[in-house]
Amino acid sequence: MGIFDYFQKVKNIFQQAQFSTKNFEIAKNKGNSKNLNNRQEAVQIAERIISSWHPNSLGQESLVTNIAFMWHSNFQYTSFSEFLKTVEKLKYKWQKIVNQAEKLIIAAQHQEKQDPNNPLQSQGLSQALSLYRECQSLIYSEEVNKAINSINVKLASYQQFNSLFQEGNKHKQQGYYQQALPYYLEAQDLFVIEEIEKAIAHCQNIIPTQVKYESSLNQIQTLAKNGNFAQAVSQLKLALAEFKRSDGESLLEKLEPVQEGIEYYQGGLEAEENNQYELANNHYEQALKLIPYLNAVKIRQAVIAIKTNNYEQALDLMQNLKGKESRYLRGLIYA
Repeated sequence: MGIFDYFQKVKNIFQQAQFSTKNFEIAKNKGNSKNLNNRQEAVQIAERIISSWHPNSLGQESLVTNIAFMWHSNFQYTSFSEFLKTVEKLKYKWQKIVNQAEKLIIAAQHQEKQDPNNPLQSQGLSQALSLYRECQSLIYSEEVNKAINSINVKLASYQQFNSLFQEGNKHKQQGYYQQALPYYLEAQDLFVIEEIEKAIAHCQNIIPTQVKYESSLNQIQTLAKNGNFAQAVSQLKLALAEFKRSDGESLLEKLEPVQEGIEYYQGGLEAEENNQYELANNHYEQALKLIPYLNAVKIRQAVIAIKTNNYEQALDLMQNLKGKESRYLRGLIYA
């Protein structure tokens, strides 16, 4: 090799070293950014730097190469091999992050595509969102941001649907189908799925029965207020046989003891009329167990006590009683 050729090769080495160190600084700036595209570019630049030197056989120019890299890196690198190892190390680091991010994006996109557009089956979409967010912790990508925003919007609509659907279910389970229907219809405006269509159809089919039941319940409550307990209980049992609901069942639990207590009271009156005082008292005691607040029973017991000359017992029975009847009975005792 002639002296001219040698100097030319040295010149080329210095130019290539300058090009490599300059481009490596660009790669580091891009690689230190969280932007996915920048990191991908950083990897590509690093690969070009490595490939531009790899085929070269430096041989006797290795000293020149080392000097060239020391000079152009402001003595940041003491040798070409140190520079190349640094490039390879950072390229591996950037590539690893890029690979992780791309793997997460692919997995998230797969989960997103599997979404059945059914708010009752949102697990896949939630998993996709989790994967995108994990990816976002590694890199910044406009594509990932858009995907996250899109999923958040859809999950919000899923949540709105589920809230309406659950509220409708709550009313339906309690037997208020007419009140449940508006929630189901509003949910259907968001998503048309088999579950909501079945719920709507069920409500529409049973609402006429609910309306009939509620009309009967109003009549039954009027009967009970007017003291027609036997008729109220009878009609309530018929209404509940067609349409069960907790308010009717609760009313029946209240009315049945009252009806039974009144029957005992009437039995007591009949026995008392026949001078069967012991039997009458037994009936009255049963009536009080069922209707403790029925003062008429205590008055009848007091009357029996007076009739049987048991005045102390009569006074005890009337101790907390007020009104004309109790005053009249006290008058009889003290007469």
